[in-house]
Amino acid sequence: MKILSNLVEYKACTKCEVKVIRSHKKYCRRCQTLINQNLKFFEYKPKSKQKTNKPIDNIWIISPKVAKPYKTIKLDAKEFNILTKLKSIPFENLSHFSSFIVNSNQVCFTQTIITLSWELESVPEVQWLMAGNEATVAYPTPLQSDTPPPSPIARSLQLLMKQSFWDELIVNYLAKIHRAIPKFSLRNFDPKTISPALLSAIYYVGYYCRLEKTDELTEYMEEMAKSNLKKIRFKSSLSNVQALVIYTYAFRMQCKLKQARLYQSHIMRMAHNIGSQIESNIFNEFEAYDRKATYMILAFINHNMNGPLKLYSDDILELPSYEERFYDPKWQTLPKQSIKYEDNEKLKRELTAKYTVIVQKFSHQILYSISYCRLITSKSTSMDGSFCSNLSVLEKEYFECLNDIMDLKAQYSKYSEEIEDIIILVKLLYYDISIAILDNIKIRQSPIQKETIFKLYEVCNQLYHQVMNLPKPNEMYHYFLHLIGLTYLNCFNYLNIRDKLATKVKLNKILDSIEPLDPINNLIYLVFKIGLKSII
Repeated sequence: MKILSNLVEYKACTKCEVKVIRSHKKYCRRCQTLINQNLKFFEYKPKSKQKTNKPIDNIWIISPKVAKPYKTIKLDAKEFNILTKLKSIPFENLSHFSSFIVNSNQVCFTQTIITLSWELESVPEVQWLMAGNEATVAYPTPLQSDTPPPSPIARSLQLLMKQSFWDELIVNYLAKIHRAIPKFSLRNFDPKTISPALLSAIYYVGYYCRLEKTDELTEYMEEMAKSNLKKIRFKSSLSNVQALVIYTYAFRMQCKLKQARLYQSHIMRMAHNIGSQIESNIFNEFEAYDRKATYMILAFINHNMNGPLKLYSDDILELPSYEERFYDPKWQTLPKQSIKYEDNEKLKRELTAKYTVIVQKFSHQILYSISYCRLITSKSTSMDGSFCSNLSVLEKEYFECLNDIMDLKAQYSKYSEEIEDIIILVKLLYYDISIAILDNIKIRQSPIQKETIFKLYEVCNQLYHQVMNLPKPNEMYHYFLHLIGLTYLNCFNYLNIRDKLATKVKLNKILDSIEPLDPINNLIYLVFKIGLKSII
């Protein structure tokens, strides 16, 4: 029998006071990991040859080490996830929370409305704050309709047997989704020859653009989408990536943002797996166009979802090179066998292809000229330098795009109303991106400079007049109203008395026009309404 030579002493962890550790240690393994996070660095040393003892440049050894005692390490608070920060702030009530969102200058409003609000509603502290404020949200009362009762199930499902129903879904997709953001070339578009997975995705999003829906048809389309997603989500191909991109747009239309973001992250991996970011001469012009168009859409989605706060991983590290030949209207012109999916007039189809390419080029120029990475890494706190450069480049591209559209208006005067809708779309896109950039500048400045606030207020005024004078509100109408309202509230304390009075009038008009974004998502509406009460 082995004789025990010494006894091992144990004690409780100094930090958590739960785990048992040995006497010579201070913290348990879990607490030690939490204490040491954000303080680990990696030092790269070249490995030398065994014979000559000379370093080799292409072989590296990674050795971890911690910060040296004489070095001061400071982490910028803005590098931390805003969700983590909000969980640690003991908000007293919803007014306190609303004041933080509006006045802290640590939140990008465009990103908050589109993405962050859905994440915040999953935080228990925020759910507790919202629990007693349901009466504040005035849902629109449904209008009494004199329409007859819904048709029987069999009659509703009979539409599936008609080719006209499926053709209608393709028409809806092309008119309402593809023309706004082209996802592939239309030169060889033919439902009979394209990938079944891609066609199924087109049917799915086309159905949700349809005005008349029934529970039976909706259930059928959902089951068809689930079956298609199971088949393609783990099979990397360009057509499957394009199909998943279309599905994410449908999920966003249904306010399924978490599901959309989940698939977006998966799409990024699939796109890199097939090498869509690689430019090569081995592909023909059709394949090269589709690969580049798909990757640019992924980059646009990545920037929109990620935003200035970088809540999620940045999966797009480099954009493909700019090539003017990819912005030729021929790429967005339907072939003869698919003309039936658009207008019968040839002149109208030419116009549609041209303005589609113009808007596509403008959205791509935004990605090329406006880099959130450059904005975040910039150490400048003034309006000069990279910030001013990005704004000026954006303004230049904006006016060039407007000039191209005005040329179309002079050439196709018969369709001036349709062209006006495109002009409005470009203006809204420009103002939206400008506010996002200025919000990012404001977040990085300490203290905030007045010229930044005044520039933001000026752009917000232009967006206000554009939105309030819309001939017909579109699906983004309430998004822009919430964006304008939060931006005005943020700028309010920096304005003079005259501008404050004018802003109050505008805010009251916005409140009269605004509605909750969705019964599921009331947070932004509550923040705006409570913030407005605090200044009246």
